[in-house]
Amino acid sequence: MLIEYTDGTTQTVVTRTDDGWRATDTGPHRADDLYDGQTYDARRELTGWTAPGFDDTTWSDVERVAFEDRYPDVRLLAYPAERALRRPLGPAAVVRHRRHQ
Repeated sequence: MLIEYTDGTTQTVVTRTDDGWRATDTGPHRADDLYDGQTYDARRELTGWTAPGFDDTTWSDVERVAFEDRYPDVRLLAYPAERALRRPLGPAAVVRHRRHQ
């Protein structure tokens, strides 16, 4: 990830890829979408995939593609978080309605 600060300086934050990086599309994560959420199929769990010695020979090699080459017109911007309200709130008003007869 390339971070560009407002003063123009940049910082690259990545884990270096090497020949050991592999990926699969057969796992439980089926889709991710900002608006529609995540589709996760637990029946496709890959037991032990985080453990040393896991057999990933059926997985594909990955290729590093420079973000700025693939998406030259896109800027990644941090979304400012909303401040947390740190005081208890009471009711703004108490309203009593008369029953219609």
